[in-house]
Amino acid sequence: MAIRKALSSDHRAMAEIAAKAFVDEDLFGRFMYPFRREYPEDYILMWEWKIWTKFNDYAREYLVSTDEESGKVVAWAVWERLGGGAAVRPNPLSQRWFYLF
Repeated sequence: MAIRKALSSDHRAMAEIAAKAFVDEDLFGRFMYPFRREYPEDYILMWEWKIWTKFNDYAREYLVSTDEESGKVVAWAVWERLGGGAAVRPNPLSQRWFYLF
C-alpha cells in the first residue's frame, strides 16, 4: 500500500473509514450519535465536517494509505504537533495552495 499526504478530495473516503471504525465506540457511536444506524449519511457527514474543519491546521499532518491497484483510500492517520514547536512549523496550506487552483 502506498502512503501519501491527504488531499481535500480524500475527505469523503476518510470520513467513511472513520465512520466504520467508530460506529460501535461508546463516545462517538453510542453516546453522541445514537441514531447513526438509522441515518448513516448524517454520521458520515459529521466525520467529513470534523476532517474538513481541521485539515488546513498547520500543526496537523494528514496521511492516507491507498490500494495500489485501485488507488482507493483504505486507511488514514493524522498527527498533531503540540506545544511551542507547533508555532514554528511551516504552514502546509501555503504549500498546498498551488495544488488547489
